[in-house]
Amino acid sequence: MAAARGRDAIVKVVRAVEGASISAGSIIMYVQMATSTIRYGMGVTQEVGMDFQNMGAKKVCLMTDKTVGKLPPMQIVLEAMTKAGINFEVYDNIRVEPTDSRSLDDDMLLPFPSFEKWPRHSHRHVRDCQPDIFGNATHETFPAHRNSNITVPSTTRYFVTKVVDSLDKVKNGYGHYTVINNPLRTFSVVEPGGSNGCIEHRRRTVENTSQARTCHVAVNAGFFNTHTGACLGNLVTDGKRIQDSGGIQNANFGIRKDGTIVVG
Repeated sequence: MAAARGRDAIVKVVRAVEGASISAGSIIMYVQMATSTIRYGMGVTQEVGMDFQNMGAKKVCLMTDKTVGKLPPMQIVLEAMTKAGINFEVYDNIRVEPTDSRSLDDDMLLPFPSFEKWPRHSHRHVRDCQPDIFGNATHETFPAHRNSNITVPSTTRYFVTKVVDSLDKVKNGYGHYTVINNPLRTFSVVEPGGSNGCIEHRRRTVENTSQARTCHVAVNAGFFNTHTGACLGNLVTDGKRIQDSGGIQNANFGIRKDGTIVVG
């Protein structure tokens, strides 16, 4: 809605300018509008570097195509970013997605079988599209938290933050986050409804499944066949392999015996 209002306002201003008559010696005024996504007005392109500077951006990704990348506005952007001392990278080997039905196959990260109305890339294709800097891996690992002095399984912190809505009104936003202490001893992947949940194709809510293991904190972290209820992907719980998908990974989150967290 905010974007629509901004667009309508811009159209209104442009039409007003087109229909206006300016006599010699008149002072020419221009209108500048600013939202979270739109800057409109004379010279705003030259200020893009300052905008990112004010945002405190550490590194910026500039995306364009090879045609627009050669036009004067792009050069203005590059100069503005450099002048403001912004660390940035330009990606110009992209294109606008076409409107025909085959555009579904342009999505690199969603493999689906041919009988589905979705992209039809193989798991191998999805893996190959990962940048080399990530080692051709679709996951990342890092050490889990360890502290023998902490005995409680989890710690929850509550916070209040100021949130600005689309009408520029400031409201209080309330939230919380939970830290899982020593996850090697406290974390577990639980089948739907508990033991044998995948074999029996159970469908259970997160709340119901968490009760089977008296979990303090629980989150839905797996996919399943919506027609049969069968679990999808590899599944290891309490150190036991419950299901082997034959190569297709379905790991939202996991932990190894050495305490390494796996995400991906």
